[in-house]
Amino acid sequence: MNKKIFKQPVFYLALFNFFIGLIFIFQDGILARIASYLFQLNFIFSMYILKNTENKK
Repeated sequence: MNKKIFKQPVFYLALFNFFIGLIFIFQDGILARIASYLFQLNFIFSMYILKNTENKK
């Protein structure tokens, strides 16, 4: 990965979403599973946005 990614706050938000999603995976209940999927999808979209903004510069 490029070092420019580490300077963007969206990268750290994406990492936070990834780890929170991992925590929710191991919880019981349907709401925790839905929250886990949402956090993981948010991580994927954030990384996609980072990749596109890096390629445009």
